[in-house]
Amino acid sequence: MKILLLEVILIALLHQVIKAEAAPFGKKSSVIQAISNLCGTLDLKDVWRHMHPNEPLFTWQHKSLKIHCRLDYWLVSNGIINQIKECKIVPVSFSDHAAVSFYLLSKDYEKRGPGFFKFNNSLLKDSKFIDDLKTNIEKYKE
Repeated sequence: MKILLLEVILIALLHQVIKAEAAPFGKKSSVIQAISNLCGTLDLKDVWRHMHPNEPLFTWQHKSLKIHCRLDYWLVSNGIINQIKECKIVPVSFSDHAAVSFYLLSKDYEKRGPGFFKFNNSLLKDSKFIDDLKTNIEKYKE
């Protein structure tokens, strides 16, 4: 009998909080239950919450700044959660959502040569993008 070991990394842009008590717009229990079932079945962990169990950062906020919640998640297999070095929530100049980023260390990592970066140059015509970039450029350099 063969056993297949599978590690999963899942990005979840849920537009839904995972915990019902944190839902700002009312509970959507079927969605929350489905996500909980998926995490239980695949043994997935929320990277941000694992690394920052008590830190109240959010990935989305209403323009009024009165409503905010964490709607964006990286869910990873419990088997690789300890290979994650760092997890951050960082602002994004062209969205009302912040990005959740993390560094995964792997024994199988091989250093590669320089790659290609493709920039969507149509953003240069977007004055809001340019203004946000000027405001946040120092944060992006970190």
